[in-house]
Amino acid sequence: MGKYRYINTKLWSDSWLSNLDPIEKLLFLYLLTNERTTIAGIYELPLKHMAVETGIEKEMLEKILERFKKDNKVFYYQGWIYIKNFQKHQDLSSSKIRKGIEVILLQIPPE
Repeated sequence: MGKYRYINTKLWSDSWLSNLDPIEKLLFLYLLTNERTTIAGIYELPLKHMAVETGIEKEMLEKILERFKKDNKVFYYQGWIYIKNFQKHQDLSSSKIRKGIEVILLQIPPE
């Protein structure tokens, strides 16, 4: 069964996103919505999977991810994605969501 991710329509008017190239926008949207994403915004995702699922070559993925890192938005480390501020866009008033985030954070390798 698939997960659902709701995307705020204001995403497209965000000043950072509006300055991205189309391929960068595709990758960012993919990182928000791919089947491995979690409500914590931290998950394992090999470059090979990203390349196959988006059609973006590995070398280009590395360049885009480096830009996202430089912009302090997304970090890629040893096959793991961390989307900064992802959790603040979740319904943290829900105890189920808070608990879900806690469980996910406990499963992440310490490094």
